[in-house]
Amino acid sequence: MRWEGDWQKFDDERVMEYLRDHDTGNVSEIQKALSRTVPHYLLRERLRLLAQAGYVEPGPDYRNYELTNWGLRWLEGRVRADLLHPAPSAARPGYVLR
Repeated sequence: MRWEGDWQKFDDERVMEYLRDHDTGNVSEIQKALSRTVPHYLLRERLRLLAQAGYVEPGPDYRNYELTNWGLRWLEGRVRADLLHPAPSAARPGYVLR
């Protein structure tokens, strides 16, 4: 059972599943793989929010993302996102939400 947070959206789970299955991915690749159309800008914002939560991590170019151990644990039902409230942090460049 996956514990969803009130900050999560439907596509967040699909994005993390994609990254689990493909190791890395960028917005365009993930957008093509989703079963419904999600605007590019919205998917980029969701990836940034998932990065703030610690579930995904941007690569050095900030275009590709990969799933973290926390993201994998959430997919396995071992982490509760409902207890997490992601927030922007200046200490994490590239993760800041706009």
